[in-house]
Amino acid sequence: EWATWNKSFEEASTSMVDREEKLDRAAELIETDLQLVGATAIEDKLQDGVPELRLADKKSLATLKSHVTEFSQEGLRTLVLAKKELEEQEWATWNKSFEEASTSMVDREEKLDRAAELIETDLQLVGATAIEDKLQDGVPEAIKQLKKATVKVWMLTGDKLETAINIGHSCMLLNNDMRVFEIGEDNASSLSELLSEAMQVTSAVSSTGVSCGIVVEGRRLGECLTPEHRAQFLQVADACDAVICCRVSPKQKAQVVGLVKENVSSLTLAIGDGANDVAMIQEAHVGIGISGLEGMQAVLASDYAIAQFRFLEPLLLQHGRYAYRRMARMINYSFHKNMVFVLPQVFYVIVAAFSGQPLYDTQSGSLFNVLFAFLPIAILAIFETDLPAKKCVEEPKLYLPGQVYQSFNIKRFVWWTVSAIFQSIVIFALLVEMFRMPVQSNGDVIGLASMGVFGYSVAVITINFKVAIMAHSWNWIMHLAVWISIAGWFLFSYVAQSLYYFFPFLEGTFDIVSASSNYWLFLLLVPFTVLIPDWVCKFAKRWYSPELFHLIQEESKLEKKKNNPFASRA
Repeated sequence: EWATWNKSFEEASTSMVDREEKLDRAAELIETDLQLVGATAIEDKLQDGVPELRLADKKSLATLKSHVTEFSQEGLRTLVLAKKELEEQEWATWNKSFEEASTSMVDREEKLDRAAELIETDLQLVGATAIEDKLQDGVPEAIKQLKKATVKVWMLTGDKLETAINIGHSCMLLNNDMRVFEIGEDNASSLSELLSEAMQVTSAVSSTGVSCGIVVEGRRLGECLTPEHRAQFLQVADACDAVICCRVSPKQKAQVVGLVKENVSSLTLAIGDGANDVAMIQEAHVGIGISGLEGMQAVLASDYAIAQFRFLEPLLLQHGRYAYRRMARMINYSFHKNMVFVLPQVFYVIVAAFSGQPLYDTQSGSLFNVLFAFLPIAILAIFETDLPAKKCVEEPKLYLPGQVYQSFNIKRFVWWTVSAIFQSIVIFALLVEMFRMPVQSNGDVIGLASMGVFGYSVAVITINFKVAIMAHSWNWIMHLAVWISIAGWFLFSYVAQSLYYFFPFLEGTFDIVSASSNYWLFLLLVPFTVLIPDWVCKFAKRWYSPELFHLIQEESKLEKKKNNPFASRA
């Protein structure tokens, strides 16, 4: 009967047409005339004495332990199975207590554990299974690149200690030259002594260049997470290059992530592919779920979803770096452009003896960020790429500036603020100097409204040219954004002067100012004058104190010219 069914199942599993429906029909053939048996699967807990208490017959336990240990040393994932036949009344009684525990609003997990303890007694040993859980393609290479980017990688797994160590070597988290400390459940020494010894050795070998790693097993990890050992464990783990926590529960995974999140200034990222990783993913600052054979629970609970672990490498090193630089520059620039636009208004209020008279037209002032200063920075924040994607992945050290907040910190913000104050002072000073002679050669009088149009025009040109200086990738999209924003202001001011009902302050102003040669000279000289310090600083930085991405930019340009012999002639 088994051979007949297995043949139909194999045919269904290899079918290229309606595979799922055929598998369902094959399952229905075998899932008939079943006997109700209360069977529970106990995960591998052979070292903590639990099977001895739960199994009815302990004669074959020693053989089972040796087999499971042998499988674990070969890198296989093991599972111990046991069963228990229940009477219907016994099942009904236990199921009632289990349902009450599962719906409890207070101490639900503890009540579920107590309910499980009631049923997991006097079990009959069925046996143990061992399966090979191969790593996905590219996992060792991805971890190697992340470690080069000074990203600390911790592995939290439910496997046995031997299996976890083998996986650690397979994924290049551990290596043969690394000094590895094992804090297992069979070690009789106190946890404080083990952690102190590990800390002493780590401090001693740190100067020699030898890396260290630590492997902590389930019950000992629970001790490490207690208030009296948390600080000491975190100190040791932070000093190690690799940390592996094995035979951990979903709750312990979340506790480990929470320990790092609460006590270390760095950001935490948790990645997993199964339902047992959900708590960890939700606890971390950033959660990433891998969609695969384990289901979609991790994906649904995550911030980002990827198909394989190796995609974490471009997600962090490429897209993460791009996003950080774009966001940092956009935030700094947003404050800068508003200060350049608003501070001349503040200076005018001081000169006007705090009369409350605005320098700019109120209606057009509210459109500054919406129409004339939005498009270029939006294009930069979405499409800016200072380096090719390939270079970002090949050079993990490019990720380091983001870890130390190099592009967005107090010092950088102060520099942007000082630059904005300087530009606004220069604009206002030249504006006031120009309007000392309000009567033009043709007899037109340039009043306050015209002065506001002058200042508004210079501010629009200055802040859009500022984006042009910031941009690393100049293409037709950026060109279009900058020139549309500048041309849009002139078109708006030309049209608005005729719309007296909506813009009474601007009536006839553009005709007056555009007839003045000083206006056009002012628009040519002032923006370039206030942006000279930016150009000088950018040149000096690249020439005298270049950063890594500056050097890689030059390298990319040379490679491009080498691959394209016509590039130098263009």
